[in-house]
Order: sequence, then C-alpha cells, then structure tokens
Amino acid sequence: MALISTQTVTELATHLNNGRRLVLESDGTADYLRVLSPDGQIEIDMMITADGPIVRVRAARLEIAATEEMSLRSQQLTLDASAGIALRSAGPVRITGEELRVRTEQSIHLNGATVRLNCTDSDTPPEEHASVTLTPPETVSVAPSCSCPGKHPPQ
Repeated sequence: MALISTQTVTELATHLNNGRRLVLESDGTADYLRVLSPDGQIEIDMMITADGPIVRVRAARLEIAATEEMSLRSQQLTLDASAGIALRSAGPVRITGEELRVRTEQSIHLNGATVRLNCTDSDTPPEEHASVTLTPPETVSVAPSCSCPGKHPPQ
C-alpha cells in the first residue's frame, strides 16, 4: 500500500486486512491519523495540532516492553484502574517526591523485616527518629514524631 501524496485532502481512508480502516483526515485546525475497528470505533487516534501530537489508544490490552530502560515524563501523571494496580520489581523500589499521601478505605499493610520511619538512607536509623514497635497480636504503636498537631488521638 502506497499513500504518498502532495495534495491537501480532507479525508483519505483505506481498508486493512482485519476489517479495520486506516483514516487520514483534517478539519482545518488539526490533522488526524486513526485506526477504526470493524464497527467504526476509534482504536488508535493520533491528533496533530499546532501544540504537538496527542495520541490515544483504546484496546482490550496494552503492552509496552523495553529491553533497557523506560521513562514516562510529563507535568502530571495519573494512573486510574477500576480493578487494581500492581507494581513489581526484582530490585529496590524508590518513591520520591515533595510529599506522599496515602488514603485507603480499608487497612494499609506494610510487611518487611524492618519498618523504618523518618530514617536516612543508612542502615541504622538515628535514635531521635520515630520508631515502630509491633506488639502481638496486631497492635502497633508509633513514637510521637508527627508534624500534624491535633490530627491524632492521644496515645
């Protein structure tokens, strides 16, 4: 299939072998490259505007694989899943930021050989930092080192 043209068109479409259609179109403010499903739904949508391209993909499953490194860079990143999110790594996992807030409707589970709060990256936390003491069966006490005055019930 050869689609080489120097003329301006408002729409150009071709049928693909699997019943899908490849559509190139322009509305005067943006150019579009789209792959439509056999029932006409947009599955891949690339909109090219003066501000740059916008790419949307609608699929039953989306996989991205990199043999070396993968980076996502943006001003803001939102992950929104209706059933769950799993992060897995064979190596260390680090989360860094200006602030981290965690809110759940149920329990938060932190399981590890040692749980450290307000520690440096060294193996031995300074004594003045908060420590967690586990008392069987499931009682947890946290040494007062919180900067949220009046937000916690008395211990």
